[in-house]
Order: sequence, then C-alpha cells, then structure tokens
Amino acid sequence: MAQTSDRVFEFEGTDVLPGAVHREVAGFGVQSHQVTRDPAEYANRGDHLQVIECKIRCNIDKLHGIDQESQLFGAHVFVELRFEKQAPLWAQFKAYNAILDDTEDKDKDVSMFDEDDMEDMKFIQKVGLQMTLYNEVAELTETTPKQFVTKGRDLMVIWAFRAVFGEEFEYYDFPVDLQEFAVRIRFGVPLRTAKGRRLKVLPHSDHDDKLTSRFAKSAFTMNNMWTMGSVVVVSSMETTPQENYLEDVFQVVKVHVYALRHARFYIVNIMVPMFVFVLFAATSFCVPREEVADRLSVSLMLVLVSVAFRFTVPTPLPPIGYFSLLDWHTANCNAFITLIVAENAVAGKLFGPDARSDKSEGMLCGIILGVFVLLDGMLSAVIFCRWRANHHKFNAENDILHLQKGSDKLD
Repeated sequence: MAQTSDRVFEFEGTDVLPGAVHREVAGFGVQSHQVTRDPAEYANRGDHLQVIECKIRCNIDKLHGIDQESQLFGAHVFVELRFEKQAPLWAQFKAYNAILDDTEDKDKDVSMFDEDDMEDMKFIQKVGLQMTLYNEVAELTETTPKQFVTKGRDLMVIWAFRAVFGEEFEYYDFPVDLQEFAVRIRFGVPLRTAKGRRLKVLPHSDHDDKLTSRFAKSAFTMNNMWTMGSVVVVSSMETTPQENYLEDVFQVVKVHVYALRHARFYIVNIMVPMFVFVLFAATSFCVPREEVADRLSVSLMLVLVSVAFRFTVPTPLPPIGYFSLLDWHTANCNAFITLIVAENAVAGKLFGPDARSDKSEGMLCGIILGVFVLLDGMLSAVIFCRWRANHHKFNAENDILHLQKGSDKLD
C-alpha cells in the first residue's frame, strides 16, 4: 500500500496478481498496477511476508544530449542502496558462502548460521546484482560495477553508470510545459519467487529529513533553456503481468528530476508575430471593395507568410498527435486570416458602392477583429494559467522534498 506523509513519503509493496488494478498515488502522480491484500489473508494462506527495508539514494550527476524530437536524453547516474544494520549478517553470509564453496570441506557444516538470516542475505544479494535499467535505449556503460560495501553497521550496494534513456514527454502545455527526465531501475527478483520476502524501498534522507538524492545543476549546460531542480524525486511502482510472458511482476524504482521550460523565445518569436500577422491581414479592409485583386493580394500574401513563418522558426516538438498550446494559438491566427481572405473575396457581392455599405463592412471588420482579440486573449489567459500551475508544481515538489527555503524556487 502506498503511503505519504508531510515529511517522508514511502512506497510499500503489495501482493500483485494477474488482474491487478491501475491506480494513482495521490499527490505524486505515481502510477502502479497492484491490489492491496489484507495481512490476515496471508495468514489464511499460510504465507509469511517478511519486509526487508532498503533506502535508496540516486544522484544524477550529468544530464545531457536532450533530444526532444526523438524523446531521448543522456544521463550519468549514481545509485546507492542502503540496508541498515545488515553489515554483521553480510559478514556471516560471506563466511557461509565460503564454507559452501570450499571443495575440500566434505561436511560443510553450516548449522551455526540462522537459515532465515541467510535467506535474507541471498534475497539482498539478488536485489543488488539483478538491478537493470527499465527505459534505456542505448548500450549501458558501467563506470562503477555493482559492488557490496559496508559502512558501520549498514550494508550498501553501489552502482554508477551512464546511458541514453527514452522518455515520453508531454507537450500539451508547450511552450510553458514542465517535463520530467526519469530513469527507471528494475529489481530483477520476481515477486512470486521471492520466498515470502518483500523489498520496501524508501528514499534516503539525512537526520533533518532532507532527501539526499541530488541533481548536479553545476554540470548542466542547458540552463538557458530549462530551469532545473536540485533534488531527484524517488518513487516506486510495479510492472504488470502482461509485460512478461511468464506473468512475473517486478518492482521498479523511478528517479526523476523536474525541468521547467523557458518560454520567452517561443512567445516573442512565434506567438507575437502570428498575432501581428492577423492585424496586418485586417489592413486589407482599407483597400476599396471594388479592387478585389488588390485586397486578395494583401491577405493571401499574409497567409503564405504565416504558414512559411510557422515552419521556418524551429520548435523541438516531435510529430505528436495532439495540439499543444502553441498549436492552438497558431490555428486561431490562421483561422482568422482565412476568414479575412474569404470576406475580401465576397465583399463586392455582399456590399454595394454606397456609404452605408462602407459603414456595414467597417462594423464587420470590427466584429472580426474583436472576436479574434477576445479568443486570443482567452487563449493567452489559459497559457498563463498553465504556466503558473507548472510553476507552482515545480515549487511544490521542492517544498515536499524539504529543500532549504528559496534554494530552487521560482519567483
């Protein structure tokens, strides 16, 4: 069952069977496929579920090669799994394995070791050695292979690597969008073969309850395009039975950092010019109605200019199947330019040469421009609201993660 608190949020595994339901953890948007089973149900089945707690610290040391069109990015990642107070048992486990591996020892007496403790250590060893990446799309390079080390009474698994990852970016709010760059780590121990043991993954925190996973902002070279947070968000999820032909379910830890896009370039270089093009198209009303060719030459030229301009100014979007906020703005501008072209083409038929007709066309021009400004103003308000919402979400995540006040907040 997933639980959250005001200070530390944790994700506790549950039994997962085929037909599990899809739900969302409130406040974090973490999706999982799981069913929650009552502890009494385990007792009725004769199962003993032993929870082994693990605290994870994950640093993203470098984030580079962001290709939004291909939805790829590169990252250098450091992972530390900490099993508290397990170092003495790990020493016993090494001695236990030494006896079993000793070919000269015929008796192999391991009765002095507690069987349950050794099974716990086997489980921890599998968890550490069978970690894999869930969303890498290029060959993994291990800068530090997986290794088990002890620090005081704690047992730690350390792993450092670099790879290229795939991420499904959402562009509904483009160009004021908030993106997450996520690395997903899968533990390769199927839940149904874990012999009654269950890994409980918690984000590692210090004595002040500040989460210790960090993103190295000083090594990030695209600060002129993105505003990055410093803390790496850690959450837990599970795969679905349908993802594996054996219907095995695996635990996955998702670590990601939030990035807020700088929108000024797209507002100044795309949105404002498109708005101005509509106003320029409206100047065709100043040409006498009888000069249809002259009117159409003005408005049709602006149609071509607006279309060419939209495809000339580069945007990082892939060929997505939905409209972003920028697309809605562009479509609104093009629609009104088209409406002005249509009015210019039929104005000679609709209005006569008298002064009263001039007044009527002037009113029509005012209505067209008024409706355009109203709709574009409403769309601008939506864009502003989405920017504020993403802005507040960025700050709220940093508040939840107990950063020092103002360290990564946006004004």
